[in-house]
Formats: sequence, C-alpha cells, structure tokens
Amino acid sequence: MKEHFDVLCIGGGAAGFFAAISCAELCPDPLRIGIVEATGRVLTKVKISGGGRCNVTNRCEDPRQLIANYPRGGKNLLNGFFKFGPKEMRAWLDARSIQTVAEKDGRVFPSSNTSQTIIDCLVSETDRYGIELFKGQIVKSITKTDELFSVVTRSSEISAKYLIIATGGAPQGHKLAADLGHTITNLAPSLFTLKSTDPLVEGLAGISVEDAAVQLNMGDTTFKQRGPLLITHWGFSGPAVLKLSAFAAREFLKYDYKGKLIVNWLPGLNGEQLWSTIKEHQQQNIKKKIVTTKPVDLPKRLWQRIVAIEGLTNGVWGETSDKSLRGLCRSVSEGTYLFAGKGEFKEEFVTCGGVALSEVDLKTFESKLCPGLYFSGEVLDIDGITGGFNFQNAWTSARIAAITITKKMKKPKVN
Repeated sequence: MKEHFDVLCIGGGAAGFFAAISCAELCPDPLRIGIVEATGRVLTKVKISGGGRCNVTNRCEDPRQLIANYPRGGKNLLNGFFKFGPKEMRAWLDARSIQTVAEKDGRVFPSSNTSQTIIDCLVSETDRYGIELFKGQIVKSITKTDELFSVVTRSSEISAKYLIIATGGAPQGHKLAADLGHTITNLAPSLFTLKSTDPLVEGLAGISVEDAAVQLNMGDTTFKQRGPLLITHWGFSGPAVLKLSAFAAREFLKYDYKGKLIVNWLPGLNGEQLWSTIKEHQQQNIKKKIVTTKPVDLPKRLWQRIVAIEGLTNGVWGETSDKSLRGLCRSVSEGTYLFAGKGEFKEEFVTCGGVALSEVDLKTFESKLCPGLYFSGEVLDIDGITGGFNFQNAWTSARIAAITITKKMKKPKVN
C-alpha cells in the first residue's frame, strides 16, 4: 500500500532535516512529513564539520556582505538572507537553549563545542513533530501525476503533495532532479588543498603564515585570495588556498589540478616597502649571514628556505649585490611554486555545480519546471567558502522552501 505524505524531504542532512522541521513548525495544522535518507546514517556532515564542533553559521549578518562568500549563487541568496540569515538561525537555536559563540575569524559554533549538540537538537525536533525518518532507502525514481509525486525507494512507494530535494552534492540528487526535467551544471570539487613537491615545502610541514596572498593564473583568468596559509606534508593548505580552490573550482578541474601557485608571503608590505626594509637591514647587518638574520617577520625555517632557493645560504649581507637582493624580494613577494593534484578537506568539502538556478525561483526555492518541487542546500548550483557559509545556505533555502509550502497549505504561524 502506498503511503501518503504532505511533505517529503529527500536527503537526511542539514537541509533536509531543517526543511522538514520548518514545515512542521510553521504550519498550525498537523502535517505528515517524512525524510528519506539513502544511507544508514543521518546528519553526517553536521557531525564532522569544524573538526567535530559544527561550524553552524558565520557571524556576518549583513546579507550584502554575506553573499560575497559564495563563489556561485551568492546574489541569488540575497533575498533569502534578508528573511532568514545567520542572525535568525542563531536565534532559532537560542530558542531551543543552544547558545552559540563566534570566533575571531567569524565562524560560529555551539558553545558546547561539539556537533552532537546540533545533531541532538535536530533529531529532537523531528521527534517532537512526529516527522518520520526512512534510513537506508535509496530513491530509485520520482514521477509526478496530477498534483502528487510518487517516490519509489528500494522497499516502498510513497506519494507526497510537496517534495523537497536536499541531497547535497550526492549524484543521486542530481539524477533525480534531471529526471524531473532540470539541468545540472558542470560539477567540480570545491574546498580542497593543493599537492606539491616543490622544493619550498620539503621538510616545512606545520609552517604557517597568518596573512598571505595567493594567486592563480589559469588561461586568461587570474584568481586571488588572501588569508592564513599552511604548509603541509603534501603541499599547501589553509583558508587562503581553500578559498582559492572554491572560486577557481572549475578552472582547477579544467587544467587537471596542475599549475603554479604564486604566493606573497608579506602582502602587508608593497614592493617599495619590502625593498627599503631589506636594504636598511643590509646596512645594519653588513657582516652577518643572510640566512641567520631576518629582515622581515616570517617563520625562521621559511625564511631560511627562501634564502636557500635564491642560492644565498652562505651569503653575507654586505657582500650581496642588489640584483641578488631583488631576487630575494621576488621570492618573498611573488614566490612561484609548482603544484600537481589536490588533497581533500573532508570537513568542509563541497561540490561546485548542481541544479541550474535559472530553473528555480530563488524567492521560494520552488522549481519553475515542476510545481510542488523544491530544492534546498548544496544540490543547487550554490556553494560557499569555508566558514559556516554552506550550512547557512542549507538553513536559509530550507526555511524559505518551508515558508512557501506552508503558505500554500494553510496560513503559517510566522512569515
């Protein structure tokens, strides 16, 4: 016998859970709501996010500033952020006795410092509203007849008046959307690290610079980012590289993750300032070795490696030509390092690409091609950089979809 639901969410992640909960919360009349998850576990990304602490959102509350953190789809979220942004999400959690704390870099975590707090809250809300959860149920097909969706899983068939696809970057969700007539834009990994065997990185794992500028030239396009940079056992990581990987996700894929990373290790100094600093240091340390006396604030081992790359390990300041010092300046301000391949940043890994935004009403997150079908979260061609922005996309799109659905069913409790 086919079971019928008022609202069915495909995907047991942050977006799917929050969409289901929001539908139940906003509608004054009881609804039968279900969540279908392909695997045996739910909220797995919530669990590992932020090193197990769950970077639930970002403290940036101005929608106009917030959208700048989305390489794709940011402008399309502007209207939604005005309705339900980071401030509203934190208030929603606060109303459920979950305090949040913003760190220096803007990331927001539950004050408990564990993702289990967020998981327990979402699961508790689904229990409170009687939302039914189906785990280990891969959706094989979705069809629509008249005003009802028919969802066939591995072991059952379910009908629903409203359907929300919230499957994240999983191929399954994209296939289901395509089967319902939607275009899937070119997909590519986003938020990853860069593998490198460049002489610079050998033996320097763990070295970090708080503020570095990174640049990537691919074809006719130049990408630039700035922020903390970390040298790892396999290459380059840190927020600066992760942001670069997000904004240049498709270009990285096109060029098979091979190229040159240009790094300015001291972006706070312009060329003239750096040159003056080095010349002044030279005059004050004429008899000292270049490798042992730093003119700039860089980690000791990084400075020594840069000096070695320039062939000045045995150089003395007073005996070094301006030509050689200019080379040293270039290594500091525009060091060029080969990379080949990408690593994973498993906690925040997202997929660039998804359901084409031109086919979705971004004021409601309803499909323009299939009435009654909604999308929430990463299944759309929307993705953000690391810092809680991808979760905020999930919360916002899920909430707006729920507001729209409950308005159609009954007058909701809130707008």
